[in-house]
Amino acid sequence: MDSGMAPGTHSVAEEPPAIPLIHLKAGMHCVVVRVLARHRSRREKLATYAIVPGSHLRLLRKRPAYVIQVGETELALDSEVASDILVRVVRPHHRARHPEQRGATVDRAE
Repeated sequence: MDSGMAPGTHSVAEEPPAIPLIHLKAGMHCVVVRVLARHRSRREKLATYAIVPGSHLRLLRKRPAYVIQVGETELALDSEVASDILVRVVRPHHRARHPEQRGATVDRAE
């Protein structure tokens, strides 16, 4: 009869699950879903670096620390902090900052 959902909406089950940042592979892009930091001061500190729900991140490496890129900023996080950041994997989004960068290759082999 009535599914309880508005017409044109999708069930939550269709969304990929939110997972701790520590489960991503290096190089993956994600969006922050929730920050579980047990201490308010930690949540506030992460928020100053734009690590809040809706923020797009890229995990650059996992060792010796979890290094993430948020915009143009790179941050190193220990595993406890990284495990408190729940994310959903997304496709990379590339934005050219200057007209001369359009069409330039963003990902380069290292």
